[in-house]
Amino acid sequence: MEKLADLLWYPSLTFFLVGVGITLSVKFQWIQIRRLPSAFRGMTSPPKGIGEFSPFSAMSTALAGMIGTGNITGVAAAVSIGGPGAVFWMAIAAFFGMATKFAETFLACSTRRTDKTGHCYGGPMIYIETLLGSRRLGVAYAMFAVLSSLIGSNLIQANSIAFSVRDAFQIPPVLTAIILTLIVFFCIIGGAKRIGKFCSFAVPIAAVLYITICIVLIVFRINRFPSAIKIIFDSALGLRSFGGAGAGIAIRYGVSRGVFTNESGIGSEAIYTAASKANPFSQSLLAMLTPLIDTIIVCTLTGLALVLTNSLTADDAFSSVFGTFGSGFIALSLTIFGLATVIGASYFGDRCITYLRHGQPPKHYKYLWCAVIWIGCLVPTQGLWCLSDIFTALMAVPNLFALIYGIKQIKSFT
Repeated sequence: MEKLADLLWYPSLTFFLVGVGITLSVKFQWIQIRRLPSAFRGMTSPPKGIGEFSPFSAMSTALAGMIGTGNITGVAAAVSIGGPGAVFWMAIAAFFGMATKFAETFLACSTRRTDKTGHCYGGPMIYIETLLGSRRLGVAYAMFAVLSSLIGSNLIQANSIAFSVRDAFQIPPVLTAIILTLIVFFCIIGGAKRIGKFCSFAVPIAAVLYITICIVLIVFRINRFPSAIKIIFDSALGLRSFGGAGAGIAIRYGVSRGVFTNESGIGSEAIYTAASKANPFSQSLLAMLTPLIDTIIVCTLTGLALVLTNSLTADDAFSSVFGTFGSGFIALSLTIFGLATVIGASYFGDRCITYLRHGQPPKHYKYLWCAVIWIGCLVPTQGLWCLSDIFTALMAVPNLFALIYGIKQIKSFT
């Protein structure tokens, strides 16, 4: 399975993802730099038009689906396998991914539909069908997306929460499974609005707290900061090998783990933002902020914490500076981030199944979602990162081709 994931990701898909990001950046005249102030102003824009979420709720729900265990354990895995240089390539991929996010959201908002209960839905499965002229490709995307969400956004997240809480607070996984399942069910049974409210509240608070503690750690190790930056750059450019990981391995794991966290080129955020009440252009500008927050800021800070403390896990990094408080903080962060991901991603899968059912929302998907949480908390999930990588890669391919076909449609608005 690991060999298949490696074959799919490096070098072909890795360079394809970054290449499309570079192409879109150039075609849209570096919109991620030029219109960044407008994107920040859009966070406070009042909702206008038809949709399920306010602009900020749509972004928060999308961030909830991204800021999860991948930002902590995923970064640690990338650094341990790909070397410190993986941190650099995560940030580079995310920078170009900001333009990719803009394109995905614009196309999703422009092609969205109304389901049989009167609610909006959209995403890559629809614009793939529209732009590439193939419902089969749209169906394939939706099916891989559902599998990816069940594994990467549910099983892996629930497992990380249960075992980090067990190690930090000695809480049995079965108790975590009960509490987590009840909280998630309460949120998702209330539909898109309750999901949006939870994510708008939990995600900003959790992100600010995590960023603050990371900055404090960096301040405590500021004397090592110059050497840490040099180590990251040397590893990224192949000037120095770490644990046998050269530049190629750093690129492969940096880009793939970065894509896992911010999902640029995968198209999943567009499913959330397609239900926004903002107009397509405004919501697309706002969508550019998610790779900036999720990867360039949060993942980079995690990577710096690991390199500064010479640690292979976030728990070791934070406990080396803050003691038992550090371990408890990481467990709490994993819990909040993972919970937000599980709640936000449930909407993602629901909308994909709605597409597969020709606009008919699923009745029992929320129960399956909660059952998978229970399994994730109690059953070991070794090897599922690779399986998640495989499904993510299979989502990316048709999405990237659709984005290329949609350049002309988008360019006139930039």
